[in-house]
Amino acid sequence: PFGQAYGIQVRCGLHTGDLVSGVLGNARPRHVLVGDTVNTASRMESIARPNTVNVSGTTACHLFKYFELIDRGATEIKGKGNLHTYEIGARKPGATPTLSKEIPDDPAWIATQAYNLIKDRMVNVPAVLQERAGVLTRVS
Repeated sequence: PFGQAYGIQVRCGLHTGDLVSGVLGNARPRHVLVGDTVNTASRMESIARPNTVNVSGTTACHLFKYFELIDRGATEIKGKGNLHTYEIGARKPGATPTLSKEIPDDPAWIATQAYNLIKDRMVNVPAVLQERAGVLTRVS
């Protein structure tokens, strides 16, 4: 796996909900995502174990058909209280999400792809993600 070869640990947090996106700044314009969904995704990332993808219960409702979900139970989330959280496990046999037909079973690969999407192509984030998903990743 990618992380083991280079000694990199990736954590990813996902939450589904409404958000606002736009460009801020004149001297150094940058594309930003703001809202409660982004904050919750950030909290999901901060409590994720290395090389895992941690998701909220809301996002788990959208993913359970496609992935094995590891129940982490109720987790204390700053500013939110107790939220039920899950880790994404292996892809379920025969389950293919509509966004891609080539998704490996490796959660670290999924986290790396999410990180690259945010880091390299923020301006080109698909509208469906801008409207309905909050994704934050961090490489440590």
